[in-house]
Amino acid sequence: MVVNKVSRDNLAARVYANIKEALMQGSFTPGQRLKITDMAAQLGVSDTPVREAFMQLIRERALISSGLQSFFVPEASFDSFTEVREIRLLLEPLAAAKAALLITAPGIDMLETAHRALIDAEQREDWRAAVYHNYEFHLGIARAAGAPSLLGILESLWLQTGPALNLLYPHALPKYAETHQHDRLIECLRQRDAAGAGEAARADIEEGGASLVRLLKAIDDGSITTPMLVEAAASRRA
Repeated sequence: MVVNKVSRDNLAARVYANIKEALMQGSFTPGQRLKITDMAAQLGVSDTPVREAFMQLIRERALISSGLQSFFVPEASFDSFTEVREIRLLLEPLAAAKAALLITAPGIDMLETAHRALIDAEQREDWRAAVYHNYEFHLGIARAAGAPSLLGILESLWLQTGPALNLLYPHALPKYAETHQHDRLIECLRQRDAAGAGEAARADIEEGGASLVRLLKAIDDGSITTPMLVEAAASRRA
């Protein structure tokens, strides 16, 4: 189960927020069909707020529709992923630089915990957990930046990129030339080094995502099919 039940207060907003969070976390995979009735049952609500949430997410390019009852997570593609990645390369370093000046010691500890959990999940080949903890780390920095408008933009980008990050594991594992950029970023945050934090955030996206960019290029070229990769990843997570 990828989403939690919600209370009746502000029902539509809560349903939307729940599904949005699940998309950002990579709880859904590229090309996955989302059924209104199934989602409503998981959330413990009627179909109406789920349909409203789906329509909002279509407007935000997080879902697509082929009819009144057919909703899908967009397939991962080289062009769409690299476009979002290009924007992330500009904005996530900005968020990291801002966070370096504002983040608290407990906030840094939370990021370090998320990173250690990510490394542990990779070693255990728990790919679902790895995707989640990577999200937890990146959005934790964005939320520590103290910039609500910037956070909103980054959440919109993660809505589009979250599902595609399922293809990282185990098909395009993040690789780093030397130190893991998360470790470097955490140290810069501890030192209040805004410039260093921004550079580490940029390097993390470039280095850590390089293999995924190559994989998506191969998918677009037709030499690899996305369903084959998603099925293989799902069987490993089962």
